[in-house]
Amino acid sequence: HTALPDPHLCADGAGLARGGAAASENLHSIRLMSNDLTRAAIALLPEIQTMLDALASQPSCQYARMTGSGSVCFGVFQCAAEAKIAQQNIALQHPKWWTNTASTAVVSAYAT
Repeated sequence: HTALPDPHLCADGAGLARGGAAASENLHSIRLMSNDLTRAAIALLPEIQTMLDALASQPSCQYARMTGSGSVCFGVFQCAAEAKIAQQNIALQHPKWWTNTASTAVVSAYAT
């Protein structure tokens, strides 16, 4: 299964840039992270690599990863419109895959 979450709606055209330096720093930090189970999951189910490659090959994909032990592969895009285009492209290329777009929840570390 492939899910394509978009980090922010970009009605103003700014997407991730709207979050300023903090959003840019968070995105950079997330790009450096990896899932320790990715290699093992791909060894058991090579299709996971195919899904990650399909996501990463989309022009607007910021990064592609899998969740946990590989139940979902996802890409992060600048905005909802770009995520939707990528989702449509992947659905055309891989019609048997389940694809979807979603938004991430932004929660302040200081929320009470």
